[in-house]
Amino acid sequence: MISIRKGLSAPICAPTLALALLLCCAASGQADEVAEGPAQLETAGKLKAHKSEGFFELSYKEPVPGKRNKTRSAKAYVQVTDGTQWYADLPANLANLEQDAQVFLYGEPVESESVTDNGQRVVDRQVRGTLAVVSGPGLTLSASAAKEGARWIEATVSKAGPALEVSYEGQSYRVLAVRNCSVVLRKQLEKAPKKLKKALAEVSAKPTPARPEKAKETLRSFAAERLVILHKRLKAAYGLMLRK
Repeated sequence: MISIRKGLSAPICAPTLALALLLCCAASGQADEVAEGPAQLETAGKLKAHKSEGFFELSYKEPVPGKRNKTRSAKAYVQVTDGTQWYADLPANLANLEQDAQVFLYGEPVESESVTDNGQRVVDRQVRGTLAVVSGPGLTLSASAAKEGARWIEATVSKAGPALEVSYEGQSYRVLAVRNCSVVLRKQLEKAPKKLKKALAEVSAKPTPARPEKAKETLRSFAAERLVILHKRLKAAYGLMLRK
């Protein structure tokens, strides 16, 4: 279980357009597939509460059929139910990571070997240039298949604190983070945030026949299985999280 130290709160921040555009381009699946029949909606965008209780209107970007790397604006209704899982991301620092926590780091694991004056062999292991550290439940990240260069790796905190060390592939590595390293702590919420009117969110949903009152005929409707409230201060980390 990932534990989060006390003193961290989960503010619901108003989304910024730049972050919404960055994340919405990661929408999965083709737009024409969603229109033709059942398809899982996996995207991020701006949620706005609808007048009908339990519904939001989602503004996001979807791929343009037949045009690579082209997106277009789209909207859909998102219904939240008792079965919807809620999460919230919190900006933190390395000292907030607990001992034995499972983490993902975006950096380059390297080894360097040296020999002391008395002939003793010493191996120094580091995760260099760490740009982001992510920890918590409900993550969809996976370790990169690449073997060289900066990439996502999965590790366990072996020494907590500002001088963070992690266990990676059975060895202890010192984490050398850049000055503006983004640290994301994701926590699961017991229920939907109170009085949530607007938010930038990651959405995982499936089609549903349920629709809000006075719904626009042109908008599709989805039932949310998972919603993550994103934080505008973690824009850099979210950009890296798209590089799975």
